This record gives sequence, C-alpha cells and structure tokens, in this order.
Amino acid sequence: MLLHHPASVRPGPSRDQAFTLVEVVTATVLIALMAATVIWGLNMLHHRATVNRLYTQAQTICQNRIDQILTAGPFNPSSTPAAIPDELQTVQAPLTVAVSTAPGNPVSGTMTTTITDTTLKYPDTTGTLLNIKQAKVVVAYNFRGRPYSVEMNTLRAPDQ
Repeated sequence: MLLHHPASVRPGPSRDQAFTLVEVVTATVLIALMAATVIWGLNMLHHRATVNRLYTQAQTICQNRIDQILTAGPFNPSSTPAAIPDELQTVQAPLTVAVSTAPGNPVSGTMTTTITDTTLKYPDTTGTLLNIKQAKVVVAYNFRGRPYSVEMNTLRAPDQ
C-alpha cells in the first residue's frame, strides 16, 4: 500500500529555506565590489609609496651634489692664481641622473646645478668682498606623466 504525503508535509527543504537566484547574484555583486575597492586601494597605496621612494632618491642625489660642492677644495679665490674647484665654476652643464633603477620601472631625470656669486661684502657696502658662492641643485624627473622636482640650496665660503 502506497502512502502519498501532501506537498506541505513532505520531508526535506522547503522553498522558504533556500536562497533565490536574486539573493545569490546580489551577494556575488557585493563581494565583487568590495574586492574591487580593496584592489583599487592597494594600487593607490603602491603608487604613493613609489612616488615617495622616488622623491627620497631624488633628495639623496641632490644632497650628494651639495656635499660635493661643500667639500671640494681648495677654494681660495683671493690667492694667486685663484684656487676654484670645478664644482664651483659658474657654468655647469645639466646631467642626466638615474633616480631609480628598479627593474621594470627605471626613472631618469635631469640634475641642474647653478652657482652664483653673492657679492656680499663686510662691512655691507664698502668692505671686503667675502667671495661667498650660492649653489642651487635641482633634480627634475617625470613619473607616470607627472613632473616632480627636488631643489636644495647652500652657501660656500672660501677656505681661508
């Protein structure tokens, strides 16, 4: 003898206990949006970290050039003949420098050094010329289509 149960009495999951297709698609879309947001945020963090790393490397290049200018010697323009090192010559050709040599992402730039005579005297207007030179070093480079530059300045007095 066969017994038939009505649909409401059948054992097993009912329609009210399962996920509908709309709920599954909605959950999948929300998870995909969250994943895309996380990936975008990580990409922005990587970009900003790279920009800061390149800026730090450009600062290091500038600082090295400033150190060369401050330590080059002898610098005694009042001696006969005048002792002025090449680093303190007024005309300096721009140099191409490697800001980063990272594999797959090399960045090069231009280092420009400008040396000027300050014409400072002591006492102010009638005194002796102090022969102090002003040096400006600029490293300019491009990264992802945006220009960046680092500038440092210093003064150099004679070795007297």
